[in-house]
Order: sequence, then C-alpha cells, then structure tokens
Amino acid sequence: MNLKDFSKKIGINPSTISRALNNYPDISQKTKDIILKLAKKHNYNPNKSAQFIGSIKTSNSFKVLIADKISETSYKVFKDNNISVDKKFNLSEEEIVSIISNYDGVIVRSSTKITKKIIDKSNRLKVIARAGVGVDNVDVKSATTKGVIVMNSPQSTSRTTAEHAISLIFSLARKIPFAHFSTISKKWEKELFKGIELKSKTVGLIGCGNIGSEVAKIARSLQMNVMVYDPYLSVDRIESLDAEKSSLEEVLKLSDFVSLHLPIMSSTQNIIDSKKLKLMKKTSYLINAARGGLINENDLYKTLSKKNIAGAALDVFENEPLVDSPLHSLDNIILTPHLGASTIEAQDAASIQISNQISEFLKNGSIVNSVNMSSISGSEKKLLGPYLDLSYKLGAFAGQLTENAIKAITIEYEGTASMVNQDLLTRNIIHNLLGSFIDNVNSINAIDIAKSRNIKISTLQNDQPSEYNTLIRLTLTTDKRSRSVAGSIFGGQSRIVEIKGIKVDAELGHFNVYLTNKDKVGVINNVTQVLTKNKINIATFNLGRVSPEGEAIALIQTDQICDELILNYLRKIKNVNQVKLIVI
Repeated sequence: MNLKDFSKKIGINPSTISRALNNYPDISQKTKDIILKLAKKHNYNPNKSAQFIGSIKTSNSFKVLIADKISETSYKVFKDNNISVDKKFNLSEEEIVSIISNYDGVIVRSSTKITKKIIDKSNRLKVIARAGVGVDNVDVKSATTKGVIVMNSPQSTSRTTAEHAISLIFSLARKIPFAHFSTISKKWEKELFKGIELKSKTVGLIGCGNIGSEVAKIARSLQMNVMVYDPYLSVDRIESLDAEKSSLEEVLKLSDFVSLHLPIMSSTQNIIDSKKLKLMKKTSYLINAARGGLINENDLYKTLSKKNIAGAALDVFENEPLVDSPLHSLDNIILTPHLGASTIEAQDAASIQISNQISEFLKNGSIVNSVNMSSISGSEKKLLGPYLDLSYKLGAFAGQLTENAIKAITIEYEGTASMVNQDLLTRNIIHNLLGSFIDNVNSINAIDIAKSRNIKISTLQNDQPSEYNTLIRLTLTTDKRSRSVAGSIFGGQSRIVEIKGIKVDAELGHFNVYLTNKDKVGVINNVTQVLTKNKINIATFNLGRVSPEGEAIALIQTDQICDELILNYLRKIKNVNQVKLIVI
C-alpha cells in the first residue's frame, strides 16, 4: 500500500502521515501514536524520503497591535507574558494595511474594521481579537481562509447588556427621557408623563440566551411576569428561570414589553415586521438591545406614527451610526447609540479577558472563544482535517433541520473516528449544531451552552469498523422525536451516508435542498421540473428510501440558492412531506 492509498483509507492527508511516522517535532506525540497504530493495522510502511519535509518553525517573539482603546490593565497582561504592543488608534484601512505585516495579533473594539484587504496583506498575523461580543467589524470569512483565528469575549458583556435592556424598559414605563427634555425646556408637564409600574406587568423575551436569561432574572426580581419565545430552549430550562415557554404570537399578543435577544441571521432578519407589530397591544412597548436588522425599521416607524403601539426603545440599528432616519422625528421612541456593553466594568472585563486569550494563544497555542475554529493546535488540525470537516457538516446539517427544543444529543464514533480526538469533534459538532440558532456559540463554550439549556450530551466509541471504516452518527432527541444523521470519509472527503436510518451516499455542497416524500412515481420528475423552471442547476441528486412506496428522502446539491418561493413550489408537489434549505 502506498502513501496515497493509505491516506485515502484513513482520511488523513499524506504530509501529516509522513511527518508523524518520521517523528517530526511539529506533530504531537498523541497524533504520532494514532497514525502509527493505524499504519500497523493496515500494514503500511512509510517512505523514508518524507524525512526531507521541513518542520513548522515557531516564534518566541510576538507583537500585538492595539487598534482601539482598551483598559490600561490589559497592558500589564502583555508585559507579564513578554509580548510587545503598539497602541495606534483611529487608523484608516490603508494605514493598517501598511503596517499589519509587523504584527502577530490585533485587538479591536467596535470602531476599527479589519477588512479582507487588511487580512490579505497580513503575512504574519495569527489572531484577530474583538474586546467584546460582536465581530461584525471583522471579515471572519477572509480570516478563516487566511488561517487567522478570530476571537471575542462574549461572557464579559452579558450582564451589562441585560441591564441596558431593563433600563430602556424603565425609561419607557416612566417616560424618563421625554420628561427630561420637557423639564430642561422650562416646562412642568406632570400630567403628560404619567407612567406605569413594572410590578405584575409581563415582559416577553424573543430569544433567551446568555443576555435574555439575565433579563429574565432581573425582571423576576422586579416581580414582573416573564414569557419566553425560544424554540430551541427546553421547557425545563425556561421554567428554571421562573418563566413561561410561549409561542411568538403569544409573546407579541400578551406582553406589555417585548424585548429582543436574538442573533442576526437569515431566519431572524426582520423577524418583527408590520404583520408581527399588528399582533401587539396598543399599550405595549418594543425593546431591541440585541442586533440591528431584527426589526423592520420602516414598519416600526409607520406603526409608531399611527400610535398602534405605545412606544419603542432601540439601542441597535440596521445601519449604524443612525444619522438619517425617520425614527428621529417620532415622539414615542427612545434611541441610544449602541450602548449595550458600554459600562466601565464590562469594558475592563472584555479588555482583560481578550488580552489573556491572545497571550495564551500566542505563547501556548490555546484557543479560547474563537468564532471561526475549534480548540486545536496546528499539527493536530492537519491530522483531524477530514474529521473536523465531517463533524462540522453533521452539526450544521442537523441544526438546520431541527425545529424543536433539543433534549439530548448522542454522538457515536466508529472505526478510525473512535481513535482521534473525540472531545474536539464533539465540541465541533455541538458548536455547529447550536450555532444554527444561537448567537456567540463556539467550540469552546458549546458544551457549557448545551448544559445551560438542560441538553444531555452522550458519546459512544467503538474502535471496530462495521459497514464503514470510519463513521460518526449524530442523534438528536427533541420534545417530539429522535432523529439521526451519519457520515463517513471516502478519499479524504466527507459524505452523508444515513439520514433517519435511511441509507444514502451524498456530498454536501454549499447550497442543498433536503426533501422527504412518499416514494411514488413522478415525484423526482416534478422536483427537477420546478428547479429547472426556476433556473436552479442541480449539482448532485442523491436518493434513499425505506421501501417501495414507503418514506423516501432526497438530498439535492444545487449551484444556486433556492429562495423561499422555490421551496414553497417544492412543498406543493404531491406526495412531498417536507422541504428544507441547508446552507453549509
């Protein structure tokens, strides 16, 4: 057996195999032991010419650019770790491009943008760090392509953002900003600013992650009733917050205050539009301290102009800064300039946390709170590359299919998959599973987030291959059912080999359509006709079924994305049961 054949058989690239079997220092001992075990099992003898492959060089001298102001305490962290820093604020893109190759790391807050142009010029850059939660000002995709880690510090701002949301609720309830402007205008209009008590009022949370949970706790301490719409949060977790699990419609119809705590993604963009606003009471208020784009601002303007709801308070906007908006003309809205995380304590915590993270990464290779990569060393990444790709696709696929609260996750590793770093693969699966509907989840915090939502995680290992040389099976148990998806590696490429117990052999592309149907003549023809009519080119079309005329599934890889209109056409086809868009 030659190196190429052995590489395909175990799903590990040839360079890593050669380095491991020839005892190169950039490969960990654990990795060497695993590959040696597999080589003996498959009777593979390494080619000694591979010894001439150079090993990875590491640096002991690191330099970090601080591009936005951070806490002074952070500089002591770098000094203690013998990492030099340059403080250069308010730089233009061209100015950063001209100096970025001098740095191993860069820290930003929300002001400085790290663009594709900057990243492409960064021959030395290893890590981009955001002292805070959102990384909207970092081109994460370009950083990932370039092999640059992007980190944030999400835990540092949850409480302070929750407090800001509560502050906006207080301000609306007691009309504080409006009363202030009236008073400094030398007026005394007590009757105009009669407010309401928060006690016994209902706050409805749309989304209940880290920040939403903090809002729920504060609201309960104020003796408010709390309703929660979060389809991915279990009843037990919501009840542990002394809150009531509700539908989106119930939250909108029954709440006195509706507060948004969602990530911004295709499924949440404009989640509050004219149709949703019509469900709210005329006496209710809308609060958004989460992400701009969750609310259709034009629809909100029309609703507030007509006094169809009592008022709103926004801290985030679709386009920031908010310099030209009809919202400015309203007398029943409070607008703040993205202050959610702007407290002294949160800013200090974020700065110190991110400085420690960068120091640990540069000195020890430890990756914490990365938004684009699992916790892994460079050499281990080469070994686990195909397995990480498979675990990513299994998690993302299952996450996008899931529509109910998850109660349990079971991951089975068979064959060679049972011999590699299961902890890393498990974190990668859960990261990409939960990341389909939860903001700020990564491979480091994924398990903690799952546990905080009372999701039970189980892993099983079997080092004896069964039907496949390597196999990973992911099973999700929700309030309604248990469903599984399994994948394997062929020639170093990930394949989906089983969905809901039905055998398939499918490659996941960037755009995919998942379809279930009754196995009847004409279904496939009708599906292809709809896609052809709408100019959707089919890359691959993979089928599986239980039995003739029984349940069947199709996994269709397309060159173009299918919008909701096309998906609805597919759903209307006779004998089609379910249609979902899967974007990988």
